[in-house]
Amino acid sequence: MKKIIASLLLTFFAAGFLVAQNRDNIEKFRAQASRILTMIEKNPKNADKFYNQVDLAEALVTMYELNTSKLTFNVKPSDLERIYPGVKPESVDEKQEGTEKVAIYTYPYIQLKFINDQLRTWELRNLDIDNILNKALEAVNKAGELDKRNDSEATKKLDSYRTSLRHAFNMNAFAAYFAKDYRSAYDNAMIYLNLMDKARLRDTTAQIYAVYYAQYGGMKDELLKAYDQAVSRKYRETKSNEGQMFLFAHQVYLERGDSLKALATLTKGAEFYPDNYDIIIKLINMYRDLNQKDQAVAYLHKAQTMNPGFAVLYLVEASLQHDLGNDSLSYILYKKVLELDDKNFRAYLNIGATEFDKGKAMILKAQEEENNDVYVARKKEAEDQMNVAVPYLEKAAELNPDPSNTEILATLKSLYYLLRVRFPEYDARYKVLEQKLPTPKTN
Repeated sequence: MKKIIASLLLTFFAAGFLVAQNRDNIEKFRAQASRILTMIEKNPKNADKFYNQVDLAEALVTMYELNTSKLTFNVKPSDLERIYPGVKPESVDEKQEGTEKVAIYTYPYIQLKFINDQLRTWELRNLDIDNILNKALEAVNKAGELDKRNDSEATKKLDSYRTSLRHAFNMNAFAAYFAKDYRSAYDNAMIYLNLMDKARLRDTTAQIYAVYYAQYGGMKDELLKAYDQAVSRKYRETKSNEGQMFLFAHQVYLERGDSLKALATLTKGAEFYPDNYDIIIKLINMYRDLNQKDQAVAYLHKAQTMNPGFAVLYLVEASLQHDLGNDSLSYILYKKVLELDDKNFRAYLNIGATEFDKGKAMILKAQEEENNDVYVARKKEAEDQMNVAVPYLEKAAELNPDPSNTEILATLKSLYYLLRVRFPEYDARYKVLEQKLPTPKTN
């Protein structure tokens, strides 16, 4: 029993010793940082002393690491006893915010925020020094500029601090993202990426996330900067996000009225991701807007192979083929649209208009005939042709999304009038439309 009590007492005193040691270390480095910062404030020339900057960097980086080195975004509240052994939180504030369970743990030098039992953000406190990481980075950079002594030990220290800072800024970027502070997320990510560049290291994910942070924060210039860096390094997005950064940059250029750069961005995106459906659709729309119909058709064909059941793709091509003078192909495409979507107003309308125009042309041709028998025969053929248009135009009138537009009904009225002798059932329909759309009286 005495052995058990002795063991418990030893554990208790060991834990107490670690807590005191950790606190003493933090206070020691806080005093060291404050002393050097005060010296520099009183005499700026002290900022040009190499070992002042090395010692300042050491104090600031160590203070930060003593509080955060074991933190990851997988940490749960139950892990805090392991991370801060023997240290009890000063307070725990738990509340429900909508669907999120929020818990804030406040320790002597750090406050941690958990959402649904996952660590999301943290903030140092009670250290009397603002922007510790930024000041540490300034000190490291300044020491690097002043490092003329070939002090290998100091140089190793600086390299170690740079490694710590890279990790810290990267973690801060994610924490700011979770807090929806996208400006801070972007700034921290770009500092981290700059540190990685100086170390000749690469982080594809962080570079692309910088584009996303800028997008979420509405930072247009920053988005284009991060996008240009990612593209120049040929960084690729994860499978689930493929093409997003190109679409974001494309939209920025569109909003700025730079259609050439908007198009170039999409074209580059298609080089990276030739089978990205969203990019292909945007390219179709861009080429249509720029009146480059052949290019639009080429991308439409690619989209159709990827999504063969989507009627709108054939509808758009039908319109473009008509503009290009390929009326026969346009007609076939409108028919294809109806195979896929039997309630497509635009397809019924265009097929009906095509059949009607053919009939009108045949009537005009028939009227050129001097031989009455030939005229009657050709007029009958023309009426048969016009009759083909009737069911399509009737369906278009039924589906008309704009009932105030009576142009289709007016066309049908003319058709019923022209065909009612040959097809008596049209007489009643003509009379109904005559009531709706009375023929204007002429003087």
